[in-house]
Amino acid sequence: MLRLLSLLFILFVLSSESNAQCAVACNGLINVAMNNGQTTEIKPEIVLEGNYENCANFNPTVELRYAVNGAIVPSSPFVTIDEAGQTLTVVVTENTSGNSCWGELIVENFQTTDNTVRTCFGQAIQRYTFDVSSEDPSIVLNTDACSTERDNILDYLNCVAEKNTLDQSNQYVLELQLPDEPLNGVSTLDQVFMQRHILAITPFQNACEEIAADANNDGNITVLDVIMIRELILGRIASLPDVPAWLYFNAKAINGLPGQDPGATDLKFKQSEFPLSQLEITGIKIGDLNGSAVY
Repeated sequence: MLRLLSLLFILFVLSSESNAQCAVACNGLINVAMNNGQTTEIKPEIVLEGNYENCANFNPTVELRYAVNGAIVPSSPFVTIDEAGQTLTVVVTENTSGNSCWGELIVENFQTTDNTVRTCFGQAIQRYTFDVSSEDPSIVLNTDACSTERDNILDYLNCVAEKNTLDQSNQYVLELQLPDEPLNGVSTLDQVFMQRHILAITPFQNACEEIAADANNDGNITVLDVIMIRELILGRIASLPDVPAWLYFNAKAINGLPGQDPGATDLKFKQSEFPLSQLEITGIKIGDLNGSAVY
């Protein structure tokens, strides 16, 4: 019955938008991080904003140009480590109508930029703040002389653990925060991705997508999540009531999802784990299925 209701709702949404014009709109600023030897294709869905599901014969293609001189990037629509450190102009052309849009693409070298906190798309998250506390709220940690500067999470954790001693029944808890912007990166295009997943047309391929689409935080992707996102886009609700705008995971924990409690972010550390030699954190913006949020 729920699947039938889901189908009816989605068909209603699609039919109500069938007369939509197919002008294209691009995200104005996109960040991509590259590793040595890595090649990444810049696909239209990474750049486009809006809902194009019902545009007849919709056929977008991407062209990359160097912003400094307008020359076409030899590997277009792919970027390689050779483009690291450069700003490119990304142009999306809808070949049926001839409509086009463009934005800026900043290519970062993963090895030379902050790699502590990133999105599932590899983009560095810039505006976060963080803190470390004890899992036992009655214990106040000594953080004297431990720097809380951004990009310094690993050193801060190791510093706090050095100045404190927690028994094995307790853990250090790392918490991150970004500005509470529920609509950041959320558009009708994200609704389309969710609808196609529910109908098994284009199922999600990874845990990041499933977490981002779970707008009511019940562990399932259903028509209720589509409705929640639609209510948010239309301004009928100011935020999603059951989940924060961002969720953070130890990157190694993502490999164990789904099937693992979404709350088990693995950003808790026992005294015996220190000193930490490496820490990579993945931030997931709820409702953003194509990485269009600004960080």
